[in-house]
Amino acid sequence: MEKAASAKGRPPKSRLAPEVYFLPRRPLHVSLGIYGTIILAGIGAGMVVEKWISARVEEDGGFVTLGSKKEEEVLTVSQH
Repeated sequence: MEKAASAKGRPPKSRLAPEVYFLPRRPLHVSLGIYGTIILAGIGAGMVVEKWISARVEEDGGFVTLGSKKEEEVLTVSQH
């Protein structure tokens, strides 16, 4: 009687999923290398954009404009 009661209380066996359904796991050092490279590329791109913005601010005398200087000259001439 005890065997039947203990077998009844167990959940049914779940089917194990094959490994091919999931992405393969890489070793830790490979994952760190890949993600580290992506992070460093993002930091480098941010530094390039920051330098470009700083150069643009210095060029425009402290103001950031969306258009080129030629467009500004045309706008100021047409307004006066």
